[in-house]
Amino acid sequence: VAVLERISEQHPELAIRVGRLLESVYEQSQRFDKLVAVLRRRLDEETDEEAIRALRLRLADISGSKLGDAVSAYGSLEAAFFEQPGDRSLWDGLNEVATRAGQQRALAAAYVRVIDQGKLEDDARIELCTRAAALYDAVLGQPEEAEPLHRRILAADPLNEASFVALKELLTGAERWD
Repeated sequence: VAVLERISEQHPELAIRVGRLLESVYEQSQRFDKLVAVLRRRLDEETDEEAIRALRLRLADISGSKLGDAVSAYGSLEAAFFEQPGDRSLWDGLNEVATRAGQQRALAAAYVRVIDQGKLEDDARIELCTRAAALYDAVLGQPEEAEPLHRRILAADPLNEASFVALKELLTGAERWD
């Protein structure tokens, strides 16, 4: 292992190939910090979207479950989310990790960033609006930040009772009648 590590350090052009050999060794020996470093190096060089996604998910899993670093796990999942925001399979895991890492504000901002990009199908956009509004309303205690999200939800679904009630409470509490 030490010889392979030296080769990787001394010959950067071989680092990825050597790193692939070391991955299983690091995993089996539970040297997860070294495994994360190898995976990050691969991620920096990778160009294939699916491979990037897989590496980010693996980094998130290792960071969160093996190293107990929920913030790094959140960062990896958030990056995967930004690259493929329409991949609903990421949404629940991202929410779970954000909660463990105390990153709900960052998650709400990430949702809004993706919503504002306008690249999602309508149903996905409304679902993210709903998730972001719930974070601002119930978790962060910032209903004023949720206002534009509730307006978007109601524009798409005028019968959405939750957004109607939330917007009504916000506007009534602020004595705004618009």
